[in-house]
Amino acid sequence: MRTYRVWKQGEIREVKSLSRFKPRFAVVVTTKRWGRINCYSGKRANPENQIFFKDFEDLMAYIGQRSDWESWKACGNCCPHPDDSYTRQNGEWILVPGDTGA
Repeated sequence: MRTYRVWKQGEIREVKSLSRFKPRFAVVVTTKRWGRINCYSGKRANPENQIFFKDFEDLMAYIGQRSDWESWKACGNCCPHPDDSYTRQNGEWILVPGDTGA
């Protein structure tokens, strides 16, 4: 039976189903990319290489604790705006809105 890795209460746990956990975000650890759970690219990833998160704060907490956090990037397909990016300031991840053309 397939198991999924989820980030819960500050640690990675294995669950048999994602239906009760209801994740909103996922990371693919082999590519160091993170994105929305319904993203086309993320759906194609091998679940063995993914970790699922309920909210953005948990996702950023996981990435932020890693020594290689600077090399992690948002998915290019499901990023809210193509020019949006996230930067780390004073230990917090902050959305840097892109040029909206206005």
